[in-house]
Amino acid sequence: MYKNSKKQSRLLAAALAGCLLAGCAGQRLALLPGSLPPESAGTPAPAEAPAPQSLCILSEAPWPAGLDALLRTYSAGQGAEAVLLEAGGGKGAEPDLVLLPRRPAAEGYIDLSQDPLFTVLIQSAAALPGQDLSGPCPALPLGFGGYGYLGNQELLEALLGEEFEPGLLQRASSAEWTGLIQALGGWIERPAEQPVTLAGETFFLPAEKPAIAQNLTGVFAVPAAEPCAFAGSALSPVLCTAFADPGEVTADRELLAGPLGSLWSAFRLETGWMAGADGPISRGDGRAAAQTMRDVAGLLASGQAVFCRAFTGQLLPYLSGEDAARLVLIPLKYPFDETDLGPNAAFTLEQLANQPVVGTAGWLAIPESAGEDARARAEGFLLWLFASDEGRQALADTMGLLGIAGGGTGSPVLREVADALGAGRALPDLAEGFGYGAQLLASEALVRDWLPQAGWNPYQRAGYVEAVLAALAGAG
Repeated sequence: MYKNSKKQSRLLAAALAGCLLAGCAGQRLALLPGSLPPESAGTPAPAEAPAPQSLCILSEAPWPAGLDALLRTYSAGQGAEAVLLEAGGGKGAEPDLVLLPRRPAAEGYIDLSQDPLFTVLIQSAAALPGQDLSGPCPALPLGFGGYGYLGNQELLEALLGEEFEPGLLQRASSAEWTGLIQALGGWIERPAEQPVTLAGETFFLPAEKPAIAQNLTGVFAVPAAEPCAFAGSALSPVLCTAFADPGEVTADRELLAGPLGSLWSAFRLETGWMAGADGPISRGDGRAAAQTMRDVAGLLASGQAVFCRAFTGQLLPYLSGEDAARLVLIPLKYPFDETDLGPNAAFTLEQLANQPVVGTAGWLAIPESAGEDARARAEGFLLWLFASDEGRQALADTMGLLGIAGGGTGSPVLREVADALGAGRALPDLAEGFGYGAQLLASEALVRDWLPQAGWNPYQRAGYVEAVLAALAGAG
């Protein structure tokens, strides 16, 4: 009976692939091995059917925010337990799936491109910029998300007037962005009517604080306590000045020294206007390095900060649906100039300032060592996650990610990500080309050596550049 059930599950999934290709995958699916779709069941289930084995997922980096909630939804809907294993702490348990921080090489994992169940999903996943999935495919991305400055649209409209619309800020130059941040920082401390320019249009900050702005303590909510708070996807525009594919990136001093200097200037601007729960936070204040993503989500939700530099998959899981619906995604605005562009740069300065980074929270792979039952459990979960309405909606609601086969767009911010992907207006997350350890070291260097210093001066830029290059080159 179990083998027959598993065969029918595979047949159902094959039919699903055809349905996806025709754009009609809208029905709820029962994809767990050993469970027949209700319409296929010829006889009632035994009164005391054995409980299905747990789905075991091993994560090689800290678990992404919302992953536990996603697995609870899976367990409740599919009737099977899902277990997260910590790297090195599985005590002999063999994972059915592995969640990796970057796309793995083909060795050691099942090539999903050889399985007709996943053909359409692989084609859909190819929308992720900077990723060539035309050859062997050992892993699928855990959805799509956007990285940039996530801002409170209602607050921005109250500050800049009824004629303001987010597209103007999204199209603003780096110089205009810097002017806005400096004006906002001074205005929060001492309100007075003053002009700001965005995409060539002039707006005026009000003479007095409107009600929605009464709680503001700073411009940016900065989650400095998070791993890779000052690296990860924040590095991607820097890398896009010289590279176009994660597999190409290197810690090339000649290509990256200038762009990394611009990144230091962007971090200097950001950390100069930090918001805190009890008032503004300055560099050199012990609180500066203590805020988590949950903390900064609270600052945004309570109107104490205007922006937070984050990945949708990091921030949205800590916000209510109502608070997430107020957010707008602003591309990263680093002060690059023509001298920062490498000889083979694939992006212009305008594209670097006007396009968000789009990436994934990880890659899901099935180990080659997985037995037939383990592989069936893993395939069932992947198909539930990416091909069922329930799975795609859960991915958006619990993890702030778009499913690779569409659907479940969730908040307006995720619709912006979907639009950017559809229009080809997204920067690839090239930071994935470096290992998690390298990115962690690069971020820790700033938190350890620069954040405790109250004043940053241009002479420190070279030291920061050297520290980041050493971190990226020294830990793969």
